[in-house]
Amino acid sequence: MKTIALVSIVIGIALLTYPLFSEHETALPYQAPDLPRKDMVDIHFHGACASAVFDCFISEQTREKFFGLKFSAYLKSFGIDQADIDAQNDAEIFRQAHLLVKDSRYLSHAVVLAMDGVYDSTGKLDRQRSAVYFPNEYVGEQVGKYDNLLFGASINPERHQAIADLTRAKQMGAVLIKWLPCTMLFDPADPKHADFYRKLVDLNLPLLSHVGNESTIDNSQDELCDPMRLEPALKLGVTVIAAHMASLGEYQGQPAYLRLLQLMQKYPNLYVDNSATLMRNRPVDFLRSIDVSGRVFYGSDYPVLNVDILGFRLQPMDRFDDLLDHNWRSYIHEDLNNPLDKDVALKKAMGLQDREFYLFQKVIGLP
Repeated sequence: MKTIALVSIVIGIALLTYPLFSEHETALPYQAPDLPRKDMVDIHFHGACASAVFDCFISEQTREKFFGLKFSAYLKSFGIDQADIDAQNDAEIFRQAHLLVKDSRYLSHAVVLAMDGVYDSTGKLDRQRSAVYFPNEYVGEQVGKYDNLLFGASINPERHQAIADLTRAKQMGAVLIKWLPCTMLFDPADPKHADFYRKLVDLNLPLLSHVGNESTIDNSQDELCDPMRLEPALKLGVTVIAAHMASLGEYQGQPAYLRLLQLMQKYPNLYVDNSATLMRNRPVDFLRSIDVSGRVFYGSDYPVLNVDILGFRLQPMDRFDDLLDHNWRSYIHEDLNNPLDKDVALKKAMGLQDREFYLFQKVIGLP
């Protein structure tokens, strides 16, 4: 009798608690956590070209790195292959960029970046020391074919007639100037660049400059990308955008991002973009641990976010799953196919506020 009574009690408890266990084990219904409006601007989207007929240049060292696997992976992420390069079909890169932005649920425009090279003491392009060179003339021409692409010019201040070239870039429709000092091999803190900075202010052209270590282009002298080297430009009133939030590297024993934060406390004309901050060589919680609220522009760093080398993705999306709730995980992995949309959504899920995605338009006066 005692055994029967005990079994009855156990069965009774199980029946009473079953709805609780059932609710706990049943997956919550999915609710989309966001409603895209297709009106955002990606300010850090790389262009590229390789054919000498367009005055483009990619060094042999860069092409052959890791037996050419890295170069092939980058071509694939741009939507082209070696056959396109052999056929001088560089323009396909820009058509693919147009289609990718057109397909996006979030982005209405992307700023496609040219990339200047290294210059010698006479102001002439030094192809021997340059890893890549994507000239303004070609990139600007290609971008101009599409209404959803904007032009980001690149001008090394040590090139001949650099200041005149700033005016020319503005006339071509440039909305910013892109720098990568540690591969262009110049010092942003050199006093001789003061007139270049003053011209940027006159033309109302923001300066998007890489800060922190450079891990994509091979000839980098990382000390030239110390955020502190941008202080002369800030003092003269240039609107500076520190690319990648200085999320990689350190200088004088101090993390690059801490040096950047010190500058941001002093200069309200200093902003950041959040491109590359989700890459696997950054801390997984970097975006949540750095407070630069109200000073962040959106950047994808395309095509880097989409590079896959033999199954090794530079920006693996599932790396962040443990930080996201059920709705964001389902939305990013199942609802979204476009890699730009996935990047936007993941950064929103990591805490970036909507107003940050529209800050660039406000700062430079885009409609």
